[in-house]
Amino acid sequence: EMCGNGLRCVARYLADDLTTLQIDTDAGPRRCSVHGDQVEVDMGPAESLGLREVAGRRFATYSLGNPHAVAFVAPGEDPEQLARSLGPVVEQDPQFPARTNVEFARPEPDGSLTLWVWERGCGITAACGTGACATLAAAVAAGLAPADLPVQVRLPGGPLTVRLTDTR
Repeated sequence: EMCGNGLRCVARYLADDLTTLQIDTDAGPRRCSVHGDQVEVDMGPAESLGLREVAGRRFATYSLGNPHAVAFVAPGEDPEQLARSLGPVVEQDPQFPARTNVEFARPEPDGSLTLWVWERGCGITAACGTGACATLAAAVAAGLAPADLPVQVRLPGGPLTVRLTDTR
């Protein structure tokens, strides 16, 4: 339905420097601003779908045009290992009839979030724009991150700066 990183790539490919454009997606139109090599996307509101328990873990579920299940890990836990081992289990749990993307996140002392994503139908992914947004929404709701301020989300493929301005 939606791919945040793919949308950024399409916007950068289509736009000249300092351009604003709107791109239609299966999740609705998204406004994109290109500033050199930086692309900002208005992903729309993160819609909370409630809490679910799977494999003994609590997941905050969100939609950004596609489904996400976000779990926060304890300081000594490895989000990569959890994404690899539990990601496929959670993705295909019957509570998610259309399957789901699965995020394991660790809040860091500097205010950033370390994130590993098991993408439905793909497995571990280097980056996930909608997953970063869903994770920040869950972190704000849990009191682990500020609302309406930029937060760096560190993914294996590199960091994304995300700011949550609206949830449902």
